[in-house]
Amino acid sequence: MMNETQKQNPEWEQALQTLAAQKARVMVLGARDVGKTTFAALLANRQLAHGIRTAIVDADVGQSEIGPPTTIGMGLVEVPVPTLHAVVPRGIYFVGSNTPRGRMLETVNGVRAMVAKAQEAGAESVIVDTTGFVTGAAARRLKCAKVEAVRPQFVVAIQRKDELEHILRPMERRNLRLIRLPVPETVMVKSPEMRQQRRVMRFFRYFQDARLHTFALSDIACEGTWFNTGTSLEWNEIHFLQETLRSRVFWAERTTEHLFVITDKVVDERALVIVEETFRVAHVTTAGVHRFVKLLLGLLNAEGDCLAIGILERIDFVNRTITVRTPLRDASGVAILRFGGLNVRPDGKEIGVVKPGEI
Repeated sequence: MMNETQKQNPEWEQALQTLAAQKARVMVLGARDVGKTTFAALLANRQLAHGIRTAIVDADVGQSEIGPPTTIGMGLVEVPVPTLHAVVPRGIYFVGSNTPRGRMLETVNGVRAMVAKAQEAGAESVIVDTTGFVTGAAARRLKCAKVEAVRPQFVVAIQRKDELEHILRPMERRNLRLIRLPVPETVMVKSPEMRQQRRVMRFFRYFQDARLHTFALSDIACEGTWFNTGTSLEWNEIHFLQETLRSRVFWAERTTEHLFVITDKVVDERALVIVEETFRVAHVTTAGVHRFVKLLLGLLNAEGDCLAIGILERIDFVNRTITVRTPLRDASGVAILRFGGLNVRPDGKEIGVVKPGEI
């Protein structure tokens, strides 16, 4: 039976009929609030009715339906679903942000990884739902990189006017079929406040039954941060840093050309020049200890699969341990902590943003 969107938009119905029996990779593109997620769910249900084993990759990190926000989720559609929220995650990839801006490499890697995971799970068709980030050169590069990574046979482009054409035209010579669709009048436009509140609820539900796990820093690797990736400084070197920076130093480590220091306040730029010259490094990064409070983390196993996400609750710099709040019950398989770029309380409220390279 057709819903209101299909009744009022024969182009959508024709596209669904065209794709319903296709065992293919389908990517859905469009700006915010154009119906991408609705189309993906409708198509998945149609393919299920045709007996096609279908997976959906939800790459909308800010408004995630499959998995928590800041992740790219994948699930198999095994029964008809009213929305993508009903799809049970079979895998997630931690991007670490509610936007692909600044994390485009992680976003493309995540889409590629989840499509591969879907195929490993036996999916005959994979539908990739994307973010509404479509304006500007960065958006064009990101969408073209996703196409390069996924190699879809079909790209469904839902647009109000011609806002996607700067992305679509470079694809016209590729070995894929472009299907351009209008935006249905029935699509609801969400305010930024509504989007943020929705993320709050998604985070809250995800961490509602979370528990604390403590890891020794010697037992885990850290990604997406300078922390725990170099060689710790000696006590006399830390004393020199405290005197020079006029700040408490919680942690200091170095690599060949870089020094990373965690302090209790912003330090003077002139003092950093002295530190660079003394330690003979090309660059010094200082980060306030508050930047780590309630920071989102991805908990990965040794194969790099994301087992869950967590909230950094405490770093014990003396005993060299890190405590994480996560719904993961058994943390024995955690080998890597991937540091994200969003500070989030367990109640779901976002309280800060950390840019790549700042920690």
